[in-house]
Amino acid sequence: MGEPWSFDRHLVILTRFDGKSSTEELDYVTSFWVQIHNLPLSMMTPEVAMDIGETLGVITRMVDKSEMVGGNFMRVRVSINITQPLCRGCYVSFE
Repeated sequence: MGEPWSFDRHLVILTRFDGKSSTEELDYVTSFWVQIHNLPLSMMTPEVAMDIGETLGVITRMVDKSEMVGGNFMRVRVSINITQPLCRGCYVSFE
């Protein structure tokens, strides 16, 4: 665990390589803590954080819901395929 790692501000991912697979077959997925800001107070629940996190990737390691609370934001750990571009931010409608 303890991922992701970085060196000189670049993401470093280590994976086992059998010497036979092509680079397209390797697993390029890593987990990140994603912060969710500017939620209305009534929406700052673990369920909403998980719903938003599931739109980004697969939710990983849900040990304690108290670790999702970070003051004025929520956070959730999500596994993301790093071969796909990341979006810097997005707006969510609660209607």
